[in-house]
Amino acid sequence: MVTGAWQKVKTANASELAPLLNQQEPSVNLAGTPAATINRVGKGVVVAMHGPVFRDYHQSHYPLLRRFIGDCIGALDTSKMIHVDGPWWIEMSARKKEGRTLIQFVNRSSSGYTAPNRHVVENVPDAGLSP
Repeated sequence: MVTGAWQKVKTANASELAPLLNQQEPSVNLAGTPAATINRVGKGVVVAMHGPVFRDYHQSHYPLLRRFIGDCIGALDTSKMIHVDGPWWIEMSARKKEGRTLIQFVNRSSSGYTAPNRHVVENVPDAGLSP
């Protein structure tokens, strides 16, 4: 659940991507306004999340909120771009330099910290991805 104020939205040219819920049960807890909308403009697509989604994700890393954000990003239909199909802790950065595409992967998982107040990691588990 995302706390805080949500903007009430009336869709004119946009379509509802996800409904805003008062609680977690879609069949009985609809708030009557979209949580996210999608709008096709010219050759592009605009996806809007109408509440403090990233603030709450920053504070909680709640898995269903990560899925909601992923679904919104997926609706942008960036099929011509590079995508990672793997666990959430694998990050990818892609850059263009001198006509080449450079890709960097970062495995953000860890098997534990050496101390609660010092984030030194002794082991990073294999991500299970093969080149």
